Amino acid sequence: PMLEAGPKPSFLYDGRKYAHHAAMFATMRWTNIHDPGRLVLSGDFISGPCAPNFGPGIVDVPVRISRGGLFGRLITHTDYWNMEAGGSASDADGAKLGIGHLSAEPKAHIKLLRAALKLRPLS
Repeated sequence: PMLEAGPKPSFLYDGRKYAHHAAMFATMRWTNIHDPGRLVLSGDFISGPCAPNFGPGIVDVPVRISRGGLFGRLITHTDYWNMEAGGSASDADGAKLGIGHLSAEPKAHIKLLRAALKLRPLS
C-alpha cells in the first residue's frame, strides 16, 4: 500500500502502549512462489505477484507447473509440491533464492519450494 502523507505509521494502536495485531509481520521476509496462467483456469489463478501490493519484503518467484497432457496447466494451485508434475523457472528467478542453473531443472517448482522452506533434498 502507498504511504499516506502525514504522521509516520506506527505499529502501536493510536494512544495505546501495545503493538498492533499485525506488527509481528513487520520484519518478516516472505517468499511468494506463484504460477501465473494466461487463461482463466490455467496456472494458479489464486496466486500472483504480491510485492507490488505489500512491499519490498516479499520476493516474488514465478514458476510454470504442468502435469503434462491436454489439461496439465489446468488449476495448478495444489501442484507446488507435486513430485510427478514438471516445473520450469528462469535462472534469474532461481537466483532470488540462491539457486543456480534453475532453467535446466525439470522439477524447478520442487527445487524452489525446498529453497524457500530451507528443506534439504531427499536422499
